[in-house]
Amino acid sequence: LKPRLTEVENNLLLARNGFQMLLGMPLDQAFGLTGELGLIDTADYELANLNDSALANRAEIRNLENAEKMGRLARTMIGRSNLPSIAAGATYAYKNPAGLTDNGWGGNLTLNVGFNWPLFSGFKNLARYRAATVNMKRARLAVEEVRKAVTIEVKNAYATYQAAREASVAA
Repeated sequence: LKPRLTEVENNLLLARNGFQMLLGMPLDQAFGLTGELGLIDTADYELANLNDSALANRAEIRNLENAEKMGRLARTMIGRSNLPSIAAGATYAYKNPAGLTDNGWGGNLTLNVGFNWPLFSGFKNLARYRAATVNMKRARLAVEEVRKAVTIEVKNAYATYQAAREASVAA
């Protein structure tokens, strides 16, 4: 019982020092708190709702999901680099080619059409496509791992909450 009392007193001291630091007070300045702190919320929380909320609101999960989407788009772009492409352009110029007389003015229309069909790139595009697929799978696995870690974190926090609640009711 004595070690537990010492642990609670140390936690109280750390909490006081953290509070003073938060307020910008010197750590050696004494202060007192008055009033009574009771249970603020006695509502029961459902673990499933807490877990869903945590998974929906975690920034690292959203970032990893965005990285997975970007990997999927990169893979699509690389896959389409093997497809043929067509480019077209037109230029119209009104000019005086000789520059000496006024009656030499005339229009000139130039049309350009280009067609590109990659036949063989030394398997470079295939390697890039496979690398993009691996990166996308890595991002998907990272999302799953973070989701599992968040679920464990929520379960741990919920168990701590339940224990603290039972301890406060017993006291």
